[in-house]
Amino acid sequence: MNKEQELKTMIVLTLAWLILFVIFKIKVFLLLTALFLLLALFGGKPSYWIAKGWLKFADVVGKFNTKVIIFITFYLFITPFAIIYRMFNKKQVKDFFDKKEKSYFKDINKKFEKKDLEQLW
Repeated sequence: MNKEQELKTMIVLTLAWLILFVIFKIKVFLLLTALFLLLALFGGKPSYWIAKGWLKFADVVGKFNTKVIIFITFYLFITPFAIIYRMFNKKQVKDFFDKKEKSYFKDINKKFEKKDLEQLW
């Protein structure tokens, strides 16, 4: 972590304490705002360790939130739509699973030319 990232993280944390003070009117939050602002101004090891700890915590929370959001999206939105689709489109679903072919790949016996490989997409 470079000095700029450390300073930005400390400023964001200072702003968070200030917002908490404005919302809850608890003086401890104002004291923490002043402390974090002083740490951000003068830097040093405490500022570095606080910023590093906060970024590590944010990384863990981000990984957890990603999994929770994917779980909720899949089980609360996609799964019900799939069940409803299968209920009202039974013929199409049955046709999909009753394919007589074992694979969707088809063998093509063709001699490829330079022209075939120029614009693949």
